[in-house]
Amino acid sequence: MILTGLFLLLTAAYLLLFVCYLYGWLRTPVATTAAGFVPDESVSVVIAARNEEAVIGACIQSLLALHYPVHLLEIIIVDDDSSDATAAVVSQFARENVRCIRAPRPVASGPGSAFKKIALDAGIHAAKGELIVTSDADCTFPSEWLNQIAFRYRTGHPVMIVAPVRFQNDGSLCERFQEFDFMTMQGITAATRYWNWGVMCNGANLAFSKEAYQSVQGYNGIDHIISGDDYLLMLKMLQHYPDQVCYLKSAGAAVVTQPQPDWKSFIQQRLRWSSKSGRYSDPRMAFILVLVYLFNVSLLLASVGAAFSLFPVRLVLLSFLLKVFVETVFLASVHQVYPLRRSLWYFPLLQPLHIIYITLIGGMSRFGRFEWKGRKAVQS
Repeated sequence: MILTGLFLLLTAAYLLLFVCYLYGWLRTPVATTAAGFVPDESVSVVIAARNEEAVIGACIQSLLALHYPVHLLEIIIVDDDSSDATAAVVSQFARENVRCIRAPRPVASGPGSAFKKIALDAGIHAAKGELIVTSDADCTFPSEWLNQIAFRYRTGHPVMIVAPVRFQNDGSLCERFQEFDFMTMQGITAATRYWNWGVMCNGANLAFSKEAYQSVQGYNGIDHIISGDDYLLMLKMLQHYPDQVCYLKSAGAAVVTQPQPDWKSFIQQRLRWSSKSGRYSDPRMAFILVLVYLFNVSLLLASVGAAFSLFPVRLVLLSFLLKVFVETVFLASVHQVYPLRRSLWYFPLLQPLHIIYITLIGGMSRFGRFEWKGRKAVQS
């Protein structure tokens, strides 16, 4: 009876959480740009690139095709100790507003070094723009991307703008799963900002003023943590400017990135992201993460128990169906703003895999080990 009661409590709490997510998402207005808006904000797009020769050219071409005044746009590619021709590809774009700099090596290089933070910091310090926008080398950009960011920056005066990221996929099971998972996170990002539960963010589409970055002393104090160049920086901004971090809800502001090509790479990416989970200073966000993990673990264990007649089958089935329903309704609402490339009908079919994935990542992240860009990392 006690286990059944706990299972019901976790299920109810999880469902309530997604109802709150849905409300927060729907209450977040879709951003628009005034007709005739002419930007005058100088922008520096900073991208840390390591062994990205296959994609960095398309990324730069997409940036140069933006509908943004050329004299106000600076593109800085920071070569993060690449062993391929990344720097050579960048050098082919012989323009005044495109340059490649080399990231300094950390004083003590090893599996605990925050290489990306070092690279980004070098690019930000070299930047001339008043507004810094970070992204990734495998991204492409809608033509009005920076116009929307600049308009929000001018009209709302935020010190940081959290903007959306979308996946491009070829229809494989792995990539479909990533798209559904990632778009759900985009909706949650907007909802948590509405409820002031902290906020999630992604360094592939993050804007902040250079003045604010310098004011919070950049990555100082978090430079011993391997990942978190986006989220941990945002926490510093929230501490200093609690009401000046916003979410930009707009399909026209969403950058497009590539999903991981296989399950192994996907797991390593998520382990890298979750390696900073112990750094959440907001107890509400920490509570949410624990709730999501415990609910999925309990559902998995209850399913195993039901298979051996140790737990009520109907209760497990009801909990699972309610999970599928509330998450599908939420994702369908997000789909209205950020259209999915694949039919939403696939989403319920992938739910068993999602439960296993949450349980696996939550358990493995406790060890703080992952591999990324050819570097093995250990987070203490």
